[in-house]
Amino acid sequence: MKKILPISLVCLLPLLINACASTPFTQPKREAYTGKDQVTAVNATSFIGSWHGKILNPIQGETLQNVTYRYKTDGTVLMNVDNTNTGNPISDMAIEITGTWQVGNGLITQQAQSIRETSGNKFAGMITGVMNSLKRKMSGSANVYLLEPNRIILVSEDDQHQALELTRI
Repeated sequence: MKKILPISLVCLLPLLINACASTPFTQPKREAYTGKDQVTAVNATSFIGSWHGKILNPIQGETLQNVTYRYKTDGTVLMNVDNTNTGNPISDMAIEITGTWQVGNGLITQQAQSIRETSGNKFAGMITGVMNSLKRKMSGSANVYLLEPNRIILVSEDDQHQALELTRI
């Protein structure tokens, strides 16, 4: 039984990825974020607190459901993704990601440490198992483009250049 589970996940993941793309086996391109980088120095205390996240340059069909970030003074971060009540048994889930964070040179760097399913969705439990094996790829740096007391804009340093707006809760 233990050998069947990983094989079924390997077979299922390409189907899930393909279902998210607008054209089979082709990942749509993310539009470039056109906002201006207004930050040269970042004070870590600006991040402390709870934030709601929103993607500013989504790929067609990409949505960031109810996602909150809680940056703590001890250098840890807690991210909650609440995608419950969608009516879709596959995507109806809640996930909690814990990790570490730090700032320097105008960037925030986050490292995922643990990912767990919190809604009781068994399919999501399998997905978080896969996500835990990919934690290193889920970690990285983002350029801080805007830093206001109640609003922050981050642009990822990877090849996707996803722009994320954080609004203080």
